[in-house]
Amino acid sequence: MKTKIMIVEDNYYRYYTMHQLIETQLKIKVAVVAAQTEEEVIAASQEIAPKILIIRPRGGILELMGLFRERGINCRNASVSIVVVPENANANVGCIEQAANKRCALEAAA
Repeated sequence: MKTKIMIVEDNYYRYYTMHQLIETQLKIKVAVVAAQTEEEVIAASQEIAPKILIIRPRGGILELMGLFRERGINCRNASVSIVVVPENANANVGCIEQAANKRCALEAAA
């Protein structure tokens, strides 16, 4: 089963660099979703249903590679999606965290 990783980024330059490095260094195909509204962000997070959610990684690709090593994630068995939100979209990021917490709570109850 693939490990689904969803990264939410609001800075275009960080997104672009991260996208290029993940595809070239880790050899993982990256799916990119652009979301403008809270509804689009929530729909994207529900559609992707990530196992790992990373919001605005400040360590960039190094943080992501450290996460792969720390959790023992096999690059051949991982799926990465980057959701690009508008800059300074604090409301969008907050709604993703809430939706992810609700989904995790529902999975734990099942």
